[in-house]
Amino acid sequence: MSTAGDIHIEESTEQTVRIVIYGEDPEDLKVDLKEDKLTVDYSKYKHSNWNFGFHFHMSDIVIYLPKDYGHEINIQAKYGDIAISNLENATIQIEEDCGDVSLGKVKNVFVSNHYGDIQIDEVKNQLSIQSDCGDVEINTVAILENSSVKNNLGDIKIGQTNEIYIEARTSLGDIKVNRNNRHSEVMLKIENECGDIKVEN
Repeated sequence: MSTAGDIHIEESTEQTVRIVIYGEDPEDLKVDLKEDKLTVDYSKYKHSNWNFGFHFHMSDIVIYLPKDYGHEINIQAKYGDIAISNLENATIQIEEDCGDVSLGKVKNVFVSNHYGDIQIDEVKNQLSIQSDCGDVEINTVAILENSSVKNNLGDIKIGQTNEIYIEARTSLGDIKVNRNNRHSEVMLKIENECGDIKVEN
């Protein structure tokens, strides 16, 4: 959990977990490891430096995880960008108030973002994305379970997909889906209130 600042999760060259904090109050960091669940809490950041957007010093959190990390990663952030490298065995859960989300190759991803763009390289099993304002772009969708992408304001663009059924609708915007397998048991539901939907599979 982070109140303000960027969060980066990167591959480690070792089979260990390492956390690096860049900020003014590193003593506020709390780390807990229980039952294969890593919790990093940096939410006690003091807002005394806020001055209508000036002199606001955010903190960065960098977490190094082994490439084969296969557990759940749960991130709650208020302000700041989130970037995660390739963790193909991991399940990513993100709740973001304001900031961009950028992910590499992941197994499962569940994202709720109020303001900011979402960019994902590849999803291998399941995805659920809820965006209020911002573009959503996924390069490759290779899902094995029913999934969904919902956006209120912004375009949705998806590149390659496996043989799935795609159900798409938008209230205001254009829809283009190149290929669709209506006989597939796996469905990707795409909904948009205001913005285009484009699937280039």
